[in-house]
Amino acid sequence: MGKLRILTILLLLTLVAPMTGSAQSDPQVTSLEIAIWPEYDRPGALVIYMVRLAQDSPLPAVISLPIPSRVGKPHAVAAWTPEGILDENVTWTATPRGDWTMVEVTTATNGVWLEFYDD
Repeated sequence: MGKLRILTILLLLTLVAPMTGSAQSDPQVTSLEIAIWPEYDRPGALVIYMVRLAQDSPLPAVISLPIPSRVGKPHAVAAWTPEGILDENVTWTATPRGDWTMVEVTTATNGVWLEFYDD
């Protein structure tokens, strides 16, 4: 995956994250981590977004995350339970918007995990 794509993803996430906490009733993002894991059995990389919300964020919360439209849908979408377990039983939608697809995840917990493969 090219450095320009990675920088574009980071820039979009930087712009999107503050918008989720713009009003008191909106969830407040306290951390956003992006992991990029090279794949050895296929070209490209696995990209993982790990989002944490403030403990006082109203739940359920809706978090919007951009992924490149060319990748289609996410490989995995999950929420962290209070016990630290990933629960894939979450509601999410993917809405294409040109070169990007916005993935909206509804979570009843304070953490979201999203994975996709990008070549």
